[in-house]
Amino acid sequence: EQPHLTAILAYTHNKPILTVSAMKNFVTQGGMIQFYSLEGQVRFSIDPQTLTEAGLEASSRLLQLANIIRH
Repeated sequence: EQPHLTAILAYTHNKPILTVSAMKNFVTQGGMIQFYSLEGQVRFSIDPQTLTEAGLEASSRLLQLANIIRH
């Protein structure tokens, strides 16, 4: 879906639709949660502002585990 990412994120912006991907730079492009590998372990980044704009909320525990991205 990489070629359609801009259109998908524009469509889901400010709607209560959780967007999750392992695409590089997904969160910095407007996605909510991005999985990535670091030293052989699966990690994830979250943009809490994008979640809030969509009317969604991550638990405090989830945010403690995440790499927080701010835009």
